[in-house]
Amino acid sequence: MSDEPDSDPFLDAEVETSLAPYRARGLSPELLEEMERMLRLALTWHEAGKHLMSQLRPRVVDESGTARTTGLRDEDKARSA
Repeated sequence: MSDEPDSDPFLDAEVETSLAPYRARGLSPELLEEMERMLRLALTWHEAGKHLMSQLRPRVVDESGTARTTGLRDEDKARSA
């Protein structure tokens, strides 16, 4: 996980979840560090990675306790009502 002051806890958790199986296989620390660096770059700079993170990130709930529904299809709206 990143120790930077402006680190993103959600990104940290996703990276850790993604790398956990490789850590369990005993890969070298150098290789794991490079994998983490590449994954962070892909999820924060590449258009596809940024889109994926925006889809994975929990929706912001306003104070009234309702969730934002912008972009839901009609059948999804019917299920959430």
